[in-house]
Amino acid sequence: MAATVRARYRIAIVESDDQMRQLLERWLQAAGHRVDALTIETLQQGDGFDLIIADVADPHAALPLIRRVQAVHDAPVLLTSARFRHGQNASTQLAEQLGVKAVLPKPFARAELLRAIGAAMR
Repeated sequence: MAATVRARYRIAIVESDDQMRQLLERWLQAAGHRVDALTIETLQQGDGFDLIIADVADPHAALPLIRRVQAVHDAPVLLTSARFRHGQNASTQLAEQLGVKAVLPKPFARAELLRAIGAAMR
């Protein structure tokens, strides 16, 4: 059974990989969300987001990025990275350490993304 997110959100995506960004946009728009694909610089100028999804190359060096985003936006942050470990406990602990709502290890399926959005928006 596919996961669904009932509420529709305005979501900012910060993802440097063009193919991944396009895939995220497609998945999120198909789920009914408004999506803005941004860079970290343009994200700091935008507003009105319900959720920010940001890819980080190095989770241990992500704290400055997270602080910059949180200084400008009240929206919860969902981090993605190929360097995150899979497993609920590891993800929960890392999210708490970084001060974000959720983390999502890559690769992930559409259903996992939608579940992570649901968790981040609680």
